[in-house]
Amino acid sequence: MNWSVTAAIIGAINGTIALDLSLYNFYFQRRVRLRVIPKLTATRRDCFLSSSVDLMNDRLASIEVINLNSFAITIAEVGFTVAGQDVRRSIRPDPKDILPRRLEARVSMAVQAF
Repeated sequence: MNWSVTAAIIGAINGTIALDLSLYNFYFQRRVRLRVIPKLTATRRDCFLSSSVDLMNDRLASIEVINLNSFAITIAEVGFTVAGQDVRRSIRPDPKDILPRRLEARVSMAVQAF
């Protein structure tokens, strides 16, 4: 086997590895990843109590959004769908100027419906 064939084989292997790594980075590192947690929020005096498992009296709908990315994103709308329906329902937060909001990497926000 001569050196030019060996160099071509090594180049092809390196090219394949580089393509695989670039596709991995493109798909997994630049993909938007959010954790969305529906919660119930109750008001007590001057504070809010939120829970995703406990039922509380005088509760309000609340959704927590956590940015799991390594880059910042902008949240423009928060909402939900009802099972068995194709209609999307959006939560209109109070104060009204909370959305759109820029979330930096690994930061969360909660939107309550009043």
